[in-house]
Amino acid sequence: MAWWWQSVRTRIVVGVICAAVLSLWVITLTISRQLRDDMQAAISAQQFSTVSLIASEIDRSVVERTSALNDLAAVVARSGKFSSRHVSEILSQQATIMPLFNWGIIITDAKGTAVASRPEQLDRTGTNYADLSFFAETRSSGKPVVTEPLIGKRTKAPLFTIAVPIIDQQGGFQGLVMGVTNLQKPNFLDEISTAKYGQTGDFLLTAPKSRIFIASSDKRRVMKAGPPPGVNPVYDRYLLGYEGSGVAVSSRGVEELSSSKIIPTTGWLMQSVLPTEESFAPVRAMQRKLFLLSILITILAGASTYWWVRRQLAPLEEASRLLGEMRDGQLPRQALPIQRLDEIGEMATAFNGLLDVIVEQEALVAEHAANERLRKILSHVPGMVFQYRLFADGNGAFPFASEAVRTIYGVSPEALEGSGESIRRLVHPEDKDRFFSSLRTSRDTLKPWQVDYRICMADGQIKWLQVDAVPEREDEGTMIWYGFVTDITNTMTMKQELEQYRHHLESLVDERTRQLAVATEVAQSANAAKSAFLANMSHEIRTPLNAITGMVHLMRRAGVTPQQAERLEKIETAGAHLLEIINAILELSKIEAGKITLQDAEVNLPAIMANVGSILAERIKEKELHWQVESLPLTGKLRGDASRLQQALLNYAGNAIKFTERGTITLSTQIVEENEASILLRFAVTDTGIGIAPENMGKLFSAFEQADNSTTRNYGGTGLGLAITKKIAEAMGGTAGVTSVLGQGSTFWFTVCLKRDDCSDPATLSIPGRAEANPGGTCNAGYVLLVEDEPVNREIALALLQEAGLTVDVAQDGVEALRLVSANDYDLVLMDMQMPNMDGLDATRHIRRLPNREQLPILAMTANAFAEDRVRCLEAGMNDFIAKPVNPDALYQTVSRWLKQSAKPA
Repeated sequence: MAWWWQSVRTRIVVGVICAAVLSLWVITLTISRQLRDDMQAAISAQQFSTVSLIASEIDRSVVERTSALNDLAAVVARSGKFSSRHVSEILSQQATIMPLFNWGIIITDAKGTAVASRPEQLDRTGTNYADLSFFAETRSSGKPVVTEPLIGKRTKAPLFTIAVPIIDQQGGFQGLVMGVTNLQKPNFLDEISTAKYGQTGDFLLTAPKSRIFIASSDKRRVMKAGPPPGVNPVYDRYLLGYEGSGVAVSSRGVEELSSSKIIPTTGWLMQSVLPTEESFAPVRAMQRKLFLLSILITILAGASTYWWVRRQLAPLEEASRLLGEMRDGQLPRQALPIQRLDEIGEMATAFNGLLDVIVEQEALVAEHAANERLRKILSHVPGMVFQYRLFADGNGAFPFASEAVRTIYGVSPEALEGSGESIRRLVHPEDKDRFFSSLRTSRDTLKPWQVDYRICMADGQIKWLQVDAVPEREDEGTMIWYGFVTDITNTMTMKQELEQYRHHLESLVDERTRQLAVATEVAQSANAAKSAFLANMSHEIRTPLNAITGMVHLMRRAGVTPQQAERLEKIETAGAHLLEIINAILELSKIEAGKITLQDAEVNLPAIMANVGSILAERIKEKELHWQVESLPLTGKLRGDASRLQQALLNYAGNAIKFTERGTITLSTQIVEENEASILLRFAVTDTGIGIAPENMGKLFSAFEQADNSTTRNYGGTGLGLAITKKIAEAMGGTAGVTSVLGQGSTFWFTVCLKRDDCSDPATLSIPGRAEANPGGTCNAGYVLLVEDEPVNREIALALLQEAGLTVDVAQDGVEALRLVSANDYDLVLMDMQMPNMDGLDATRHIRRLPNREQLPILAMTANAFAEDRVRCLEAGMNDFIAKPVNPDALYQTVSRWLKQSAKPA
């Protein structure tokens, strides 16, 4: 037995099988656990949504009844009489309010004695309610009170009461109007009593102070107390104000999934419970199937691992045999057929050199940004701050006007509260049409009201005034403006004086125009040089970066130790971060150069918002954050650039995740303005993160700026994401901004204008997302030509293609590629752009002129990643475009797709 275990092959086989089996069962247990957690989360969210909906409906019903009682209290108060007969007569006239309370309405005087009651057969008139706690509470607060469940004083029925104070015009307390609901009679809570949650679950309505159930699907629990403190910790947590879901063993010994929502107007808890035996039944069935499948896979994995290891160790045994023969003198000394190349040192040297270049470039960019920072100066413009309300009949009044109205118009603020006619009469006759036309335009379009006009004072003085106000639509056809009025008389006087000298400046303007033309030409040249520089820098950085990421991929596929795998992960992470920085800089440069092109396609907002959550799901899960989406139901179809819109949302949401350690991140939409042709939407991402100090708010949307630019900052990043988002929003007809409280969280928002389109074809809808990788990592068998001049990148690409099962020839420039294509019948060509002797574009044009090569798939694989480069490749005759650094899965997917399209019939 000892000789069997001494075999390296045996030990490796046993070790690999043990590792594979252990990994398989760890994964199985993890997936099983995750299935339960995901199911619990999904069911909890659904359950909480149902409870919230019912709670909202109950809250609406309570608000409706409270409002009706307030109206009745106001009628009683205005009557000025409080005799029993008079109040009873008023109560008898309120026919519409009686159906709202199944146990009638009671009106008491200031001492708590009932002076009127309906229905009369309950005989509650004369009963004193002053000893009840809610009477004193309502009297002292002067606000409506919804009582805890209690037993009626005369009827002894279980009920609750909505009590509203009767306040006279002097603010004195006259009594109460009480609407009473009998819990044993049909009432507006019957929806709970008659509904079941699932097959075995219940709905419950609980009064938190007394822990009594007000309503329940199980009628036996109505007016019964819930479990005492300490029995059910989740229930106790709900009573302390927690809103959400949880799993706990109930007082009846049953494990239940429950949810709770507070009803705002009453403080009651709307709850639902569902035994986990019912809620988790599907996932338990899936777990059983998963375990059976794992056992089968374990057996298959053991057998296949044994065969695979024996096959992999065959070259080692051959080498051992050769060494033994050379030791015994049977063979001369010679190289072994297996050679090992160590690229770690070379890769590290290349990466260190690249890193030095990056650090130097970042230092230069940071210095340039610091030198160009602007100081913002806040100035106070003196004038009249006002609130102006325009009624449906055309009359207006100033609910508020600051004291400056005395200086500007010569009237008091109080004189304008009822009517603004006194200052309307002051408008200069020649400016009246323009003044009121601008007011009507602002009212109709909801755009700011901005106008300069003159007024004629009583002493004959003429003043120039400037109005700047923001409109807001109110109910019942009224509009209100918030703004200020500034006296610009001195400014207009100076303007008129300067106008007199305008004609003397024509020669100076002509000279300045010529200078500006020269400056414009210089700026255009500089912009072209900048674009060329960025394109070259992109190519020079992406080329070695492709070597780094490619080598990492090949080393992983060849097999590495855990320590090596960890180091490779760090290298790959750094490379991905570098690529993100490069892409962000190129994107910002393209936007600033005015080269951004917006798509005009159908936009599916729910799909975009769901896609954002899907892309960021792993990061959200890692930080254990709560993600929620608040979207609006929109009618009709919208058109715009879905890709840019998703990019902006990802920038905001990614920042929120980075700066939030615990709590919730909310993605929401809001309609700002809409008409028949378009709609202006406001998108916002709200987090509960670290917040932003007020002094740092002004520089957030500047390129290469962050709230913390110190060398000891805790968070990384280039500071380009917010700048790009603002540029995208402005390009789409909107803007961007932020509100934040340090230590409490932030809300980053932007607006975009989308066109309405009721004729879009749903089949053309395209929402950006993550491309699916080639599942197997292989392509169709084929004969491929790789054209690449850079040695390391050529080696990587060759290894990737051969690993996919392809037969590959290699050319180092366009001249050699043209010769090989002429001589061989390739299925596909991978072509670099920048090469010596003949570049990829010229090589493609020559290949297309060869006989029978018009349909040969030619794919660009280049570090020139600008959109213009893609266009140039397609115009030269190439079929597709793969940017460096090359993602192996994307490469396999693209090559496989074109090989299938070009497959020749058998």
